[in-house]
Amino acid sequence: MNRKAQVTIFIIIAIVIIALVVLFFLLRTKVSTQEISDIQNELVQVDPQVRPVQQYIVDSLDDAVIEGIEILGLQGGYIYLPSEYKTNIIKTRTEGKHVVEMNGEPKLIRESGTTKIPIWIDKDKISIPSLEFMEQQLKIYLENKLNQISLSSFESQGIQIEQREPVIIVDLGEKTVVEINWPTTIEYQGETYRFEDLAKKTINLNLPKVHTSATTLAANEIYHSYLESHARELLSLYGYRGGSKGEFTIPPYSFSVPNQDCDFEYWSYPEIESRLKAIFKKNYPYLKIDKTNYQLPGNEGIYKSFVYNLLPESQTTHIDFSYDPEQNLNLQMYPEDLLPDRAQQTEIPFLPSICIFDYENYYTFSTPILTKITEDSIEVTGKSFEFYFPMVAYLCNNGKRECLRILEKEISIDKEEVESTTGERLYNCQDISATNGIKVVDERNLDLEGVDITHSCEGYLNTCWLGRTNSEGKSTINIPACDTNSMLKLTKLDYQPLYDSVKSRYVMMRLKDFTVDFKLVHAKKFAEAYYVTNGFTSNACGRSPGSWLDEAIYEPNENDSIIISFNGPTQGFANYPETDEMQLGYGIYNISTFVTSYVKINPSYFEGAGYMSFNNESTEEPYVGEWMLGSASHQFNLELTDMLDKNEVRLYALVEHVSTEELELADFIHPIISSEGLKANITVDSNCDGGVGERVYFELTKDEYKEFIKPQFIESLA
Repeated sequence: MNRKAQVTIFIIIAIVIIALVVLFFLLRTKVSTQEISDIQNELVQVDPQVRPVQQYIVDSLDDAVIEGIEILGLQGGYIYLPSEYKTNIIKTRTEGKHVVEMNGEPKLIRESGTTKIPIWIDKDKISIPSLEFMEQQLKIYLENKLNQISLSSFESQGIQIEQREPVIIVDLGEKTVVEINWPTTIEYQGETYRFEDLAKKTINLNLPKVHTSATTLAANEIYHSYLESHARELLSLYGYRGGSKGEFTIPPYSFSVPNQDCDFEYWSYPEIESRLKAIFKKNYPYLKIDKTNYQLPGNEGIYKSFVYNLLPESQTTHIDFSYDPEQNLNLQMYPEDLLPDRAQQTEIPFLPSICIFDYENYYTFSTPILTKITEDSIEVTGKSFEFYFPMVAYLCNNGKRECLRILEKEISIDKEEVESTTGERLYNCQDISATNGIKVVDERNLDLEGVDITHSCEGYLNTCWLGRTNSEGKSTINIPACDTNSMLKLTKLDYQPLYDSVKSRYVMMRLKDFTVDFKLVHAKKFAEAYYVTNGFTSNACGRSPGSWLDEAIYEPNENDSIIISFNGPTQGFANYPETDEMQLGYGIYNISTFVTSYVKINPSYFEGAGYMSFNNESTEEPYVGEWMLGSASHQFNLELTDMLDKNEVRLYALVEHVSTEELELADFIHPIISSEGLKANITVDSNCDGGVGERVYFELTKDEYKEFIKPQFIESLA
């Protein structure tokens, strides 16, 4: 054969090979496995009309993977919640994002709200998801998300799309890897494009590390009961230790009180429950895990005993515990009357009489404590990964996760001995003077079942429980003999307690639900406004009293925490930011407010002493952390007429400062809020000339100012 002919044949073969290679890349039948972020590079190789189809699928998968992982973290390793008969589930607030159910599918909402989370460790049940279970949950979630992808809008443009069953592989290893094989054929204007191994998504999320930390904490709770140890330490810290009980004082485990005035303290059931919830809300966040990244309050003291050594070293890990007061405590107490078990009068020659009261109390409760693990080394959507799971703290007769035997004491003190010891009179509940039939209805004249009836005799210490109404709202009661004023107290959950004389028919009003609006009152600005307006009765500097008062009132922010307790006809509390609505009745209440906030407090310089700071590590560095900004207690008469036709209650809390102020140590040396009222050195511009004001020492009693911070009932249009 001619050499020129041979060369021509080789050239033709080369051209054919090149053409086949080009054709292969133009009409390729497979996109190799790759990162979703790299798919962009492949899209330029398909028709511009077809490219949005693939991009839409890839973007949808990318969003689904991220959302599924975040839901997994928020719901304690679950995406699809188990049936509640298998695993108990709580509803609790999660910050920055929460999960809701829409059309049977979980959906991530990127704002704070309520999330349902299965309980890992209950009082008598353990439900801890494995990594394999989590992988399966994420796989099912992604399969459902793929099935929800609609391509109908593209088909209307003449693009024919055919898809087969997707295959999804989820690997939760040192990195989270999701591979999606979804055979897709696209036909457009006679051209065919096929995609199979559509995407591989790799996230720098070491979920086994998080899961190991979580399961280790759960195992330590099972075997060492550290949540209960913390609870018992709090019960001991806040337990009664003599004198007058404080705002958060609760019955002690065991305590004897000697005194000369023969006075003793006792608590109501709602009072204990309200105080316990406030104590747990404030103090469970101080429970810390050693060798992790945590910070104790500036004045460490007792808080060092709240640190438990449960995990290996990891400074990128934060462990936070919290208690939501909306959760039921399931509280029981022994003895139920919560009175001292024994009173004794001791006579010692040449010394006054001494009364001794023995307090012995057994606590039983079970309530979920939420654990949040935050990993700084792991970021999802630009933020540290968060993993939540609840465990129930369970005390039974003061025993940690097991019931201790109650030691019965023989009570040898009779009625006459108690009276001579305490100076108080007791009447005999068994000494019946009359039998009376009563009926209880609500304001709509409907029978009220389950109303408790308690008798009291004016001038006597004790009360007598007489019974409870039946389904017809009726009860036949035995009235004890009483030589003074005989009264009945009627109580039922969700109803205003009723005090009245003995008669045959009673009407009880249902407690009204109010939405709650919290306000902070800056004590110093309030005192200055009160002074210049003569008690908010006259204009000052061309301004109305109302505008002066408004200037002292602030909206709380995300750094603030407010606890407001109510002790009166009804018992309870409201706390910011959790409480959205509450029930409240009319009558006289003792209302206590307690405000803390996450603040920065700079050092202050003092002549001769140099810089001083609340930061224990450095006198020249600021303190950053939780700090109390105000605590106060007032008595208010909440009138029924003020509540009628209203649907919102505005609650005010006095504070020394607000968290948005530029604060330093010197600002806290001379507090304004006291148990008697407000005491402050204030600066007032009496001449209204904008010049340097005069310095005035000003005192206000609670009775003088409390009407201006009394709970306000309003008709909200929202």
